[in-house]
Amino acid sequence: MEEVAVFLVPISFFAAIVWIVKIVSDNRIRRKVLDQRVSDELAEAILKKDTSRPSALGALKWGLIVIGLGGALVLLEMFSVDVDEPLAYGLMFLAAGGGLVAYYLIAAEDEEKAAARDEEYVPDFSSSEEL
Repeated sequence: MEEVAVFLVPISFFAAIVWIVKIVSDNRIRRKVLDQRVSDELAEAILKKDTSRPSALGALKWGLIVIGLGGALVLLEMFSVDVDEPLAYGLMFLAAGGGLVAYYLIAAEDEEKAAARDEEYVPDFSSSEEL
């Protein structure tokens, strides 16, 4: 149990720092956009952004990361690798990175599908004769 605590405490501390930096940067971005005197609709959309409900893609990202890390922990247990060994850290980082790459591929494909749906048909009149 002590080995796990030694491993989880620095990760939890790092996660807390990342979370605080994200909150501060989001608020700075909102303030800068509002100081630019943007339209009322855009300002309202920025201020009313509902961050309490996670998006489907955000849940997918964290799900893939956690699944990757869980798989790495199973592999470490199967091969009796000690938590203090560099192989353990490398495998954990590879698993988390693999989850992020998988998320990127899925999100990019979803974005392309959304762009294709939103693309409006515009006829090309450049080759037609002038009336």
